[in-house]
Amino acid sequence: MSVSIEVVSMDVPCSDMRVMRGKKRAYLYSANVMTDSYARWSFLANEGDDVVTFVECVREESRVYPRPMRATSLENEPFLFSGEHVAELFSQVCSLEACSDIACVEASNGDVYYYSTTHLSPRRAQRLAEYTSVLRFEKP
Repeated sequence: MSVSIEVVSMDVPCSDMRVMRGKKRAYLYSANVMTDSYARWSFLANEGDDVVTFVECVREESRVYPRPMRATSLENEPFLFSGEHVAELFSQVCSLEACSDIACVEASNGDVYYYSTTHLSPRRAQRLAEYTSVLRFEKP
């Protein structure tokens, strides 16, 4: 029995396609449909190393925006981490010398934020957390 394979050339535009290579697989995404940041977050979440995901997200938020990252943001897609899991991750990160820049602040209403001291001072992170969680709702 012989198998016939027909190769069809298609003129399909794909200049928007991006590739991210993980430990075990490659991930493709369309830059027209997904931002590079969200693709990176999805990549990290799918790679399955929650500590690396936590540290990379905290550092990126501090470096790019610059602001502390609200702990509850990791409860959303693509992470879906519970609040308890996020607290556990921070506890694990605190014991890692390579992650000594990762710190935590709390707004006066109890909202928890994480940040990198490489990109934000403790005072700046505290002020931004307080503004985001409390002060911006008090001012007209």
